Amino acid sequence: MDPEPQISASGYKKLPLWAWVIVYLVIGGAVYASLYYFYIAKKGTSPYAPPPPAATESTSQTTPASPGGTMDGDKATAPVSGTTDVAITPTGYEPQNITIKAGARVVWTNNSPIVATVNSAVHPTHEVYPPLNLGEVAPSQSVSLIFDTPGTYKYHNHLIPSQFGSVTVQ
Repeated sequence: MDPEPQISASGYKKLPLWAWVIVYLVIGGAVYASLYYFYIAKKGTSPYAPPPPAATESTSQTTPASPGGTMDGDKATAPVSGTTDVAITPTGYEPQNITIKAGARVVWTNNSPIVATVNSAVHPTHEVYPPLNLGEVAPSQSVSLIFDTPGTYKYHNHLIPSQFGSVTVQ
């Protein structure tokens, strides 16, 4: 039989510890949900978010990225009907962002010791550009795609979504 609840000097019954834990969990959950909804979810920090309308990209010509192409930092430019190589490494895609001409081919080669993927944005649905859903790439293997239509195509490694890149077709 449960002991009789104690009544404090103020006339209220004392709640058992488990009841206070539940009260604090409910209040904490409500506070967290509010913070998430109003602050964290509104930040728009997704790497797949489209750039602002006024954003422009430029590339300079420095070191060749592939025969006839150029490379600038983590951006590469390929000639028309050329090929641009992208390495899949344990830390992500290198170069991460490339610019090519329409009709050029991009080849992704897995230089990491584990299976990786090349999938269109947005994770996990991959619906933005379905032809870019090239699937799994085993270590030392390659996949490729020819880009015929100008635009910016974002992609990621489905197995490690923090690894992402983009192909800008001019």
